[in-house]
Amino acid sequence: MNLLGIHASPRRGGNTDILLGRALDGARDAGAEVSLLRAAALSIPGCRGCGACEKTGACVVQDAMQEVYPQLDRADRIILAAPVYFYGFPAQAKA
Repeated sequence: MNLLGIHASPRRGGNTDILLGRALDGARDAGAEVSLLRAAALSIPGCRGCGACEKTGACVVQDAMQEVYPQLDRADRIILAAPVYFYGFPAQAKA
């Protein structure tokens, strides 16, 4: 099994980081192939609203998501670890 952990907190070393690390360690110990993605370290701008993806099925923005898409495709399971700020996810999780 291929497991992708997405750390979607702007803070390194906080509770989200610790809990995700424990979950990934447990999965690794159980035999899963584990990879970690730190969303705050990626450059992902917002949507331009150009509509090109509706026509071609692909986004015209060439950003860090080009590296993320293959990881998402390979993953059998995904863990999204994010804190809740003001009743919602932080911008890193939304991107």
